[in-house]
Amino acid sequence: MSNPIDISAQINGLIPYQKYNYFFNGIGSNWPTIVNPLSGTFTATSSSGRIDATVYFCLSRTGCLDSDGLLPYNDCLCNVGDNPFSKIQLSFYSVDDSTNIYKSDAIRLVCSGCFPVLKIEIPNTGIIKEKEHKIDINLENLTPNKLYNYSIEPLSSDWPFSLSSTSGQIFAHDKTEKLTLYGGFCATTGSCPNGQIGVIPYSIKNNAGTKNWYKTETSFRLLLTDPDFSTIIYRSNIVNIRCLDCTSTGGHVGVGVTITEGSSC
Repeated sequence: MSNPIDISAQINGLIPYQKYNYFFNGIGSNWPTIVNPLSGTFTATSSSGRIDATVYFCLSRTGCLDSDGLLPYNDCLCNVGDNPFSKIQLSFYSVDDSTNIYKSDAIRLVCSGCFPVLKIEIPNTGIIKEKEHKIDINLENLTPNKLYNYSIEPLSSDWPFSLSSTSGQIFAHDKTEKLTLYGGFCATTGSCPNGQIGVIPYSIKNNAGTKNWYKTETSFRLLLTDPDFSTIIYRSNIVNIRCLDCTSTGGHVGVGVTITEGSSC
């Protein structure tokens, strides 16, 4: 549990020395919340009294399923910019008359800014020389003990660039994690055609009439999603990588020629 919000309900019209039972109801929430205590008994010492409780917004949709005090909620969140909220109501009655139940007005609690915003940072690697390049991706503000989905979003490539992984899952052991991928420019286009697993989609720019026309480069970024907020996509900074003598062909497109039997020079 996390993100506690303390509430205090003022009750009037009590009969002194009378014993009462009370309980909290969920009357409209879009996120799982827990009330502690959910119910109880008190003896009025005067005509008014106060009931204190704490409401917790769960860290995830599934993180509090077996917890005591869990209130019902509608599984309809979250859109980008929405805040989790919980509407609760206090009910109480005299132990001598359980048919006459008194109810408070709705108490609406909003969890504004109480969940971390994920941060993804990939050092802009610039020019690389090696054929296999290590790419460290720093993830911050994660929820520990939670699984996240990641994928590579290609932006622009004019030569095949192959990554060790373009999608997958990462388990957060802590609030910060590092995802390491390995990538490099392929020696030829034939060895890494478009559509091959791990190859970032590319489009060859043929401007061979210009001196030094070809520059082997690619750009992409990482996308991360939280299963509890499936419509919210977190994006890293854009990574731009250029090749400097890291392909065996120097970045030129090879053309294959087939010699048929019986042909002459």
